Amino acid sequence: MFVVFVGLQMTLSADFSSISDFFRIDGALVVLVCLIVGGLIGSLADIEGRLDKLGNAIEAKFSCGSPDREAGSGLIAKGFVVASLLYCVGPMAVVGAINDALLGDVTTLATKAVLDGITSIAFASTLGLGVALSAGTVLLYQGVITLLASALEPVLSGPVVQTMQGVGGLLVAGIGINLLDIVKIRVGDLLPSLFVVFLLMIGRTLFSLAGFV
Repeated sequence: MFVVFVGLQMTLSADFSSISDFFRIDGALVVLVCLIVGGLIGSLADIEGRLDKLGNAIEAKFSCGSPDREAGSGLIAKGFVVASLLYCVGPMAVVGAINDALLGDVTTLATKAVLDGITSIAFASTLGLGVALSAGTVLLYQGVITLLASALEPVLSGPVVQTMQGVGGLLVAGIGINLLDIVKIRVGDLLPSLFVVFLLMIGRTLFSLAGFV
């Protein structure tokens, strides 16, 4: 429920008036277009399906089985690989890092950290010390995304950032709905929605040059 709240708060705090002024259409419609186009791209690429297959492959390959069978060497490495992949593969890692870089908002990352911390207790009970070592991988992965977004900040206008915040908030809300097991939302397929705003920017620029805007 808290994840849903965080997602809706992110979206509602976006400056939709600046989005409307920049794209010359209602800001909420811009977010909707991003979701539709991004969802189509993600569905065609089957991002959600690929993530599910990756998760299933990890579970099948690194399942611990009985404690007696898994006693001995290699368990730390297994815990490290499993936890690293599971904590890095997900929309909250991407959305949170982008929000941190562009908006200085660590709410999503903090929420993810709490959720990861809770699940790590369960993982550590079977996978051991390797789960703790995955913190380095998560730091590197989310840190790189944050640094890349920070590097692009000078070329990103306010309305673009606000659009990404609006879209990202809805994706986080979708994650919360999935956690509540109300309905299955293929959030992975919607990840490209975060970047559709750049296509809209290009289109607006071309229309401006042509004298239509």
